[in-house]
Amino acid sequence: MKIAVALEPNNFDANWDIGHAYLRMNDFKNSLTHFKKAVELDPNHFGARSMIGHVYLDTGRFQEAINQFEKSLTIPSDNSEAIEDTKRALQRAREIENAEK
Repeated sequence: MKIAVALEPNNFDANWDIGHAYLRMNDFKNSLTHFKKAVELDPNHFGARSMIGHVYLDTGRFQEAINQFEKSLTIPSDNSEAIEDTKRALQRAREIENAEK
């Protein structure tokens, strides 16, 4: 897969797939890089935008996760997943905030 991205860095599918591969290995930095590239290539791809939000959520970057999930709400699709993701990110952010008090 890395070869595909190296040969065709502007290939949405290659960036999407390698982003998932890195995510499965908990390599959030590289996963985020490829999901961001996927969004750059297709800004209206709900899944890619949502995956960026999930990476941010998994790494404790709650406000950035919320921002991505809110952006995904503007993309025509079944927004129920984005709504649930946004609620989950807000809840985790509140839990952290309350624990710090």
